[in-house]
Amino acid sequence: MPGQGNINGNGKIIAAAQQFAGPIPHPEIFRQYGEVVPDAPERILGVFEKDSQHTRDIQMAALNAEVARDSRTCSMDVFYYNARCARDYGFCCKMWKHCFWYHC
Repeated sequence: MPGQGNINGNGKIIAAAQQFAGPIPHPEIFRQYGEVVPDAPERILGVFEKDSQHTRDIQMAALNAEVARDSRTCSMDVFYYNARCARDYGFCCKMWKHCFWYHC
């Protein structure tokens, strides 16, 4: 752990290094926080949990906005496709008089 070294039989200091990566402190350091401030581990975990929830909420809101945008885009595509088909069909009917309302 940080600040710890061992002295071997010859009086030489042997250094040790540890590395830890994660969203919360290394368990040994985490325990030491609790020795200094009794409720520190619970408070640190509480902050971590709230931050994690906030991140998930933001990602979900972005995903919902993207889905809504895609739905609107798809609806507009269908509308324009149908309008174009109706326009083209009407044009063909007038040109060749094959439309059902001309046969009345």
